[in-house]
Parts: sequence; C-alpha cells; structure tokens
Amino acid sequence: MTRLRLWLSSFVRRRRFEDDLADELAFHIDAQAAQWEREGLTTAEARRRVRLEFGNIEKIKDEVRDVRVGVWVEELGQDLRYSLRILRTYPGFTAVAVLTLALGIGVNTAMFSILDRILLGALPVPNPHELAFLYHPGPLQGRTSSDEGGGVVFSYPMFRALQADQTVFTGLAGAREQSGSFAYGGQATLGRVHLVSGNYFSVLGVRPALGRVLSDGDDRVPGGHPVAVLSHGYWTSRFGGDVSVLNETLMVNGVPMTIVGVAERGFASDRLDRAPDVYAPIAMKGELTEDWGDGFADRRNYWIPLFGRLKPGVSRDQAEVAMNVLYRAQLAQDIGLLQAPNDEFLERFSAKQLVLKPGRGGRGGLRVDVRQPVLLLMGLTLLVLLIACANVANLQLGRALARTREIGIRLALGASRRRLVRQLLAESFVLAAGGGVAILLQPVLYDLTPWDPLVYGSAAVALGLVAAVGSWIPARRATSIDPVIALRCE
Repeated sequence: MTRLRLWLSSFVRRRRFEDDLADELAFHIDAQAAQWEREGLTTAEARRRVRLEFGNIEKIKDEVRDVRVGVWVEELGQDLRYSLRILRTYPGFTAVAVLTLALGIGVNTAMFSILDRILLGALPVPNPHELAFLYHPGPLQGRTSSDEGGGVVFSYPMFRALQADQTVFTGLAGAREQSGSFAYGGQATLGRVHLVSGNYFSVLGVRPALGRVLSDGDDRVPGGHPVAVLSHGYWTSRFGGDVSVLNETLMVNGVPMTIVGVAERGFASDRLDRAPDVYAPIAMKGELTEDWGDGFADRRNYWIPLFGRLKPGVSRDQAEVAMNVLYRAQLAQDIGLLQAPNDEFLERFSAKQLVLKPGRGGRGGLRVDVRQPVLLLMGLTLLVLLIACANVANLQLGRALARTREIGIRLALGASRRRLVRQLLAESFVLAAGGGVAILLQPVLYDLTPWDPLVYGSAAVALGLVAAVGSWIPARRATSIDPVIALRCE
C-alpha cells in the first residue's frame, strides 16, 4: 500500500515534483557558486565553474526521475505519444508496416481459431470431460447407417437395453442427425434435424432459452409425440427470436410438429462440426424418414450413436469394464441372428468389445481426419508470420539508419541508449497494435466465435512477439553508433 501511495502521489503531483527538482538543483548551484565567490572568484566565473562541476543539468534530472516511483508510466506515455507523431510523419512506411503485420497476424488468428474449434475445442456444456462416447468396432451384419466409422452406431433395441441396465452413467443418450425440410408461414427451407433421445438435453446439461427441452416422455412411443425444439441459431435466423413461436406448428419433412422450446444460446449438438436446426424425439424417426421400415425392433439395423455422462467418482476405464458386461449379453443375442456367417466373421464378431472414448471434444471423425492438414496449415501460417516479422524488421532497420543523425543528436544531448532502444521498441508496438486491428475483423470475415479469450489471448501474445523480435535488432544496431560519427551524417 505504501508503494502504491508513493506511485499515485508521484504520478498525480508530477508538476510539483518537477518544480521541487528544479528548486533543489538551483539551491545546490547557488550554494556552490556562493562558496566560490567567498574564495575570491567573480560571480560569472563562480557560476561557470559550478556548471562545469555539475555537468549536464538535464541529464541529472533524468537520473533523478529514473529512481522516482511511477516514472516508467510517464515515460511509457511519452514514448507512445512520440511514436505516434513519428509514424504520422512517415505515412508510407507506417501503412506498409501495418498492412504487413495485419496480414501475418490476421491469417494466424483465423487459422488458430479453426485449430481451436476443431482440435482443441470442447463441447459448450457443463463439465464436458465427464462425457464418454460408446463405440463397438468390428464387423456388423445387416443394415448400417452411420456418419462416422469405427463402430459408432448401435441398434435401437441394444440402445434401450443398455440404457435400462447401466449403472455407471447419470444417463445414456442417443442422437442421430439427418437432413430435413422445414415449412412455416408459407416458406420452406432445407436444414438439419437432430433426432435425440428424451434424456439428451438432461445428460448434456443443456437448458432451454425458451419453453422447454425434450424429456423422457417425448420418445417412448414411436411416432407418438410430434414435438420439436429449435436450435438458438435457427430460432434467431428464421424466426427473428420471436417468443410467440411456442406451440406453433412447424412442418418437418412433411410432418406437423409442435414447437415446444428453444435450446440455450451457444449450444449446437454433441458434435463440434455440425449445428442442427431442429431437435426432434428419436421416436419420430419412422415418420421423418422414408422407407424406414421396422427400425425400432430390428436388432440388425444399426443407426444410433450413443454417449453418456459418467457418475461422480466413476472413471472411464471402470465404466468401460462395467458396460462390457452388459454389452456381451447383448452381443450374444446378435450372434444368434447372424445369417450364414463364415468362421472368420463369427470369430471377429464374437470378439468385439465396447470402447468408451473421451467426449470432451464431441463426437465425430472430423478431428482425426483433419488433424494433420490443420497442423500443416498452422505451420504454414506461422511461416507467414515469420516472413511478416522479417519484413517489418527490415523496414525498421531502414528507418533507423535514415534517422542516424537524429539518434546521434539525442545521444549527444545526454539521452541514454537504453531509453532510445525503448523508444524504438515503442514504435514497433504501436505498429503492431495497428496491425492487430485485423484481429477484430476475424468474427466477421471468417464466422468465428467472437471474443474467444484463448484465440485473442494468443493473438495478443503473437503481436507482442512480432513487435519485440521485429524491432530489437534494428533498435540495438541503431543506438550502437558513435554520436560523433552520427552527427557527421547528412
């Protein structure tokens, strides 16, 4: 607190400090001059000798200011104001440097946003690390409809059996996306329908922004509950956020469905790469899908991806062991339905195991499929940033050489090399801030999440590194010149 009070006092009372400093120096000069006069020197000679003894008065003031609490704030403000004046004096240089940095920083921010969304992002739900997605890799016989490889889909009878008997999840849910056509108010559009179990929203911890979300009672009877929940994005884009849409009828694939709610803002689905428009009960699959047949009773029809939320204190490995006990019982029923399997197929089918994969990043093979291409593109954009940094360093070096005489004069007048280096660094940071304006355009240009703290924090770090690396060497070289040689430069 004492240091803070000293800092505030010195900052607020700057004028008084300068006056006191000038008075104190004048007092010492007068006292020393009076001493020389008593020893027989004239007044003029006494003051001349005092000035020789004291040296550069302004340099003495700078040394006193350097030890004053809070001086760095004032000097930073001075450096930034001077940098703005200098850069306004050379608009061509400023424009080229800012555009170069905007290109490097803008491309890297956009690419890192994509990397963050695809490879690093988590589902926007409470405690996504508690989620686990179920897979049973291996051969299947019958009808398989999947949007992801690796044994992601289960039959409806197996889903309901596992859901009823499991004890390691707070809930086991299923969800499947399909294309859809929507008609409302005489206008028809195409989009995506997410068929979900009644506990889908409760397992994920998603709340309604309006009305209610689906419940267990909405998907127990096949075709018995034609209700729909709108995604927040579809509600705002198609209906303008109108709250009167509740209990209105929306035609989904030709089926009249009652709108009962809107999902909360920011939530899309159990996948990061897709955002559905409408959520409907999974029990409405037959009505919303052509040539569906008896998919609810057929154990050889695999079409539902499953996931669950682990109970507190249950690890994924523990849950996998417990779920495999249930899965083996279900697999035995499926083995009895195999049609003329050969020995190799039967052996592989019988050896299948249930696998639980982390659900933090959502379901879908996109993360695996695009990992290498995204990392490669990120490396290329970092190369672009390095090139931009090198270009700015060359521009800064050229400007510093052109200001050799100015720097020599400032050195001759008593400016320290450290202060000059800091001044040149301040100019680079001002340029970097100008180039950083491109960051603010990312949500508009690339439809990215606005104000993501991770993305914009990394962009700010990149700005600082570009400014520091791009100006340190030019600043050091510019201030290492001999003032005498610099003053001779034209």
